[in-house]
Amino acid sequence: MQAAPKVKDEVKAQAAKPAAPKQQPMTTSEIGSARAEGHCLYKLAGRPSKDDVVKVYGTTKAISWTWAARAKFAGYASAEEAATEFQAALAKEKK
Repeated sequence: MQAAPKVKDEVKAQAAKPAAPKQQPMTTSEIGSARAEGHCLYKLAGRPSKDDVVKVYGTTKAISWTWAARAKFAGYASAEEAATEFQAALAKEKK
């Protein structure tokens, strides 16, 4: 009979934890700006195909990454640097 109060105390302790703050959704103009920036980086990288991205980064997950995530994975300082160095990395992988 004494086990029940312990369970209730644990449930109360779990309920007392503050909820994580929810991230605000992007506005339509922010979505458009982010997409335009990604498209510019894509053009800067020489319009790579999905196969080219997999060859350079070594994983199929890289296809869905943003340029910022690819830069972080490859050790570049910025997304622009990752995009400009993409063709050089691709040429290195083809050899």
